[in-house]
Amino acid sequence: LPLTCLHCRRPSRFSLCEQCVAPLREVPRCVAHISGVPLWVTAYYAGSVRRAIVAYKEEGITSLRKPLSFAIANGIAHFAQQYEDLAVVPIPSRIQALRSRGEDAIGELALAGARAAGLPPRALQRMIHMNSLVRDQVGLGAAARRENMAGALALAPSSGARAATHFVLIDDVVTTGETVRAAIALFPPGKVVGVVAVALVLAPPQSRLEKPVGEIARRRGYRSSPTMET
Repeated sequence: LPLTCLHCRRPSRFSLCEQCVAPLREVPRCVAHISGVPLWVTAYYAGSVRRAIVAYKEEGITSLRKPLSFAIANGIAHFAQQYEDLAVVPIPSRIQALRSRGEDAIGELALAGARAAGLPPRALQRMIHMNSLVRDQVGLGAAARRENMAGALALAPSSGARAATHFVLIDDVVTTGETVRAAIALFPPGKVVGVVAVALVLAPPQSRLEKPVGEIARRRGYRSSPTMET
């Protein structure tokens, strides 16, 4: 029996049809800065992109890892061309989410993206841990997210931020930027050279993204969408 696209339900040999996977093949671009670090994203969190991320993370449809990894691979490659000692560091999901999913979905996505960018497996460094008391961020405003993420992240004791290494952080979806900001703060100044994410949620006015993204989103024809952040 033929497969159907998860989003539009048209016949498809793959989980997403050619039309619905197309936004994940767009060229990534810098849309904002968080704590002075450039944020590169490929798509907006809406439509088929939103469906793909939810299906991959929450429904365990691992066949979507490949198209999602392509969405971050070009961003990783951009920084790898500038820094020979680049390490790729995924921002983890909540411990409860990791347990319910049975795998580190973001970590595996980052690994696939690094490989697609031409980096060796050792470039992936799973060095950030998240406190088990962190609440689910869905539905929280910018101030509540900031409070929720205070002290929520830590570097693994055995890892350490090597003095000669530059880091690019990986996330699936960026909303207000508070999770990313907390992750950047774990590293010595200047060591995090970029953040690469699959998708951006149109940030509310009270968020602290350091470059407005609303006008960029409107120019690309994006519309508002429910918020979600790892």
